[in-house]
Amino acid sequence: MRTKRLLSIVLLVLLALPAWAAFPVIEGSNSSRETGIPTEHTVALPAGIVSGELLLVFFSTASGTSNAVTWPSGWTEYFEVNQGTNAKLNGAYRQADGTEGASITVTTSLGRRSAHSSYRISGAEDPATQVPESSTATGLSTDGDPPSLTPTGGSKDYLWFAAIGISADDSAMGAPTNYANLLNQATANPSLGSADRSLNAASEDPGTFTSINASWAVATVAVHPSGAPPAAVRRKVVVY
Repeated sequence: MRTKRLLSIVLLVLLALPAWAAFPVIEGSNSSRETGIPTEHTVALPAGIVSGELLLVFFSTASGTSNAVTWPSGWTEYFEVNQGTNAKLNGAYRQADGTEGASITVTTSLGRRSAHSSYRISGAEDPATQVPESSTATGLSTDGDPPSLTPTGGSKDYLWFAAIGISADDSAMGAPTNYANLLNQATANPSLGSADRSLNAASEDPGTFTSINASWAVATVAVHPSGAPPAAVRRKVVVY
């Protein structure tokens, strides 16, 4: 009688996987405007904010460098761009902690109209590790042109934004090619537009907005994907 041998090999492999990332996702957005000439501006936030999400606001107002913008506590401005004393565009972010309300109040040093858009984003890198990055430009013409942006870290699954502030009433603007979900708010002066795109690339140069002939201030923004790796995977292999 042949002796039957059973060979049982159990391999336990603990794999420390490299960081994996996916595109940050816009979970909600909102837009608003002030048509009077206040110094305190109510900026509507998206509904359903969840702790840990990245919040972004684009804020357009008038009078450029003559008009200082102040954000509420907990918000960090990461760009400001002025077309002289005309168009003005600011961007700020916040890491949500679940205490946010339906709006924030942004203060300006001069009483002016304003237009704004806001986003809540999941899957973004913690701004304590990597803030959203931006490049800015200004002009006086039709079709505002957001500039090229090369974020740190090379090619990633970035969430890109193109944003424009215009010193005129432009409720019929169009987003750059390949950018979607245009949010457009218009007053007599200013107007604002923002749109987004998901793209894995080392750099991005959006096309132009379709906009009227006026002073404009524009920004290209990159939101980094989360760099946190998934949980280590334990593989058990049994061979008979």
